[in-house]
Amino acid sequence: MIVPKSFVILVLLNSLMCSDALIGNDLSNRIKSAISQATKQIELLRIQSKVPGVSVGVSYRGEEIWADGFGFANLESGTPCTSRSLHRIGSITKPVSMLLLGKLLEENRLDLDRTIYDYLGDKFPRKTFNGNEVNITLRQLVSHMGGIRHYLSDTEFYQKVGCDSIYESLNYFKDDPLIAEPGTEYHYSSFGYVTVGAVLQSVLTENETFESAMLSILKNQLGMRETFFDEVSEILLNRISNYQLNEENQLEIAPFVDESCRWPGGGLLSNVHDLLKFGNVMIDSNKTNNGFLTKATVDKLWDKVVPIGATDIFNTFYGMGWQLLERKSTDCSECETVPFSYAVGHSGGSSGAIAYLVIVPEEEMVVSLLTNVSPVPPLIEVGIDIMSTFIEYVNQADYSREGEDSHGNAISTNSKMVPLFVLTIFFIGNLLRDF
Repeated sequence: MIVPKSFVILVLLNSLMCSDALIGNDLSNRIKSAISQATKQIELLRIQSKVPGVSVGVSYRGEEIWADGFGFANLESGTPCTSRSLHRIGSITKPVSMLLLGKLLEENRLDLDRTIYDYLGDKFPRKTFNGNEVNITLRQLVSHMGGIRHYLSDTEFYQKVGCDSIYESLNYFKDDPLIAEPGTEYHYSSFGYVTVGAVLQSVLTENETFESAMLSILKNQLGMRETFFDEVSEILLNRISNYQLNEENQLEIAPFVDESCRWPGGGLLSNVHDLLKFGNVMIDSNKTNNGFLTKATVDKLWDKVVPIGATDIFNTFYGMGWQLLERKSTDCSECETVPFSYAVGHSGGSSGAIAYLVIVPEEEMVVSLLTNVSPVPPLIEVGIDIMSTFIEYVNQADYSREGEDSHGNAISTNSKMVPLFVLTIFFIGNLLRDF
């Protein structure tokens, strides 16, 4: 019997698509398994740390593969927490602010190594240390090495009175003495980032503010339309309620705070969808010069400027607005439990909120965790665990990995399909030759 050529081609092409689908289904099933495991981790977190609500998001190679909410956005009304819930992200605002700084650097409107007095003039008083006049540079400020202090008390952390401009924000600390000589010691400082914001403001046009320039980038250029500055008077869809654990380990309403005096270092509201977008903007920019920022700029932001500590598994550093994790290679019995060698991210703490964002560039994976309680939970550990869970499950389905040199960047469905495609074309050619 003679078989029509079109029928043979159709059958073979269908087998190609079926093979692709099988690989895709395997990855999909493994992602479902990762979600199931991560769900257990989040529910355990909620029970152990009395967390009212958690939002979680995970993306892989630019695609959002999981976003969900657990518990309550508001305990009094029973409103559920969802992936759209709008959380305070605290100091995750710092790396987000680096988007504006990076753009201004690329436009040659800023110089990291010029003294901030060149930008601020008499808006910021000249500083001395040990009786000697010193300079402070933008590079030092973004790495927390400018010598400017952090909050001194709960009164400063839970600030009740707002500011009308970023220059007004300087009044709360600009006259205080430095706590270290600039460039010599790491001292985490949100007031240092207020100073960074003032420098950025100084090079913007007359009609721009730090806030308007930031929102233009986030909403108009990056599509982060559910990210806002935490204006206390604004009515915002999906804004959650915030809680804290008191000395008796009981939940209560978190203290009121007005974040408008520290916009650049801790003033944003966002959800996991937008933070995943942000993480992928950084990954894309790190891979190519066609991203929002150039690769050279991201390399500067992610450079290890200063060591800031260590855990059992990671050595930790601070770059420019980013916390960096580097897995220990020696004397680390637990290191094999973490299936990645390097990550970037940031944590955030606000009144009634703890947040964490972590990115593993080699895997092109982003995890975002947002809660509505403080001062616990241990969100960094949970974020790392969830990241590890997803990498382990996804890598089992990624047939492109052939040794450590792949760095997780090849698309799994293509590596098997290339030889299969070549063999199929060869097979079709032989069949058609017999017709």
